Amino acid sequence: MKSIKREWNEIWLPEIKKALIEFKNSKTRYRQIPNILTASRLLSPIVIIPVALFTNVIATFVVTSLFALTDALDGKIARKYNLKSKLGAMLDPVTDKLFAFALLIPNITTFPIITTSIIALEGTIGFINSCSTLKGNQPHSNMLGKIKTTFVSITAIAMYLTGIPLIQILFPFLVGSTICLQISAATTYKIIDSKKDHQKVFLEQKAKSTIPKRKETKVEEKKIRKENLKQELLQEKESLLSKPDEDNFTLIKNK
Repeated sequence: MKSIKREWNEIWLPEIKKALIEFKNSKTRYRQIPNILTASRLLSPIVIIPVALFTNVIATFVVTSLFALTDALDGKIARKYNLKSKLGAMLDPVTDKLFAFALLIPNITTFPIITTSIIALEGTIGFINSCSTLKGNQPHSNMLGKIKTTFVSITAIAMYLTGIPLIQILFPFLVGSTICLQISAATTYKIIDSKKDHQKVFLEQKAKSTIPKRKETKVEEKKIRKENLKQELLQEKESLLSKPDEDNFTLIKNK
């Protein structure tokens, strides 16, 4: 609970405030179009679950397609018009998971084991990425993650269309591929997170090991300066002591 609160206060809240300031300004409002499209998927569970449970397959397909369209457009618009933002990058995986959950949850009664497994694996991936974000490792979605998300959505939609013969044939392949991709994605994200942790530890140890060396160098430099100064003082003293003898010698010679 503390980690969620910390993530919200330190990471999410500042970015949301920044986005709201841009949205309030009529000159910069257009910059939030990709974020609005992404954020619209936060409503997907509220819309898709009741429609899937209480209406027909066609209505479910229509609302699902509309939310899927926002997923296709937000990234393209952001890249094409250079409207990428940190909030968009953080929102995208969260809304994708909510969209997937919205598609999956109504199928718990029809495919309980498959649906629960996919939801649990998605939750695991989300947990790994959240922990990585809190540690400042900045997890980014990779190609494997995008393919996995696509398969999760396709499999979830296929669950509604198992009455079609072709879908019945493809369904086992879709389920198997989705679960394998989820396990691979979770493992990959964990490995990336661990590598970043090791890099941090290595850099910290390297920084600590260089500090004493710098101190030693400074001490050595001071010692050398002191020795040089001593030598200079000794030479000056010798020259001063030898000077009166030379003066006396010249006086005697003149006499």
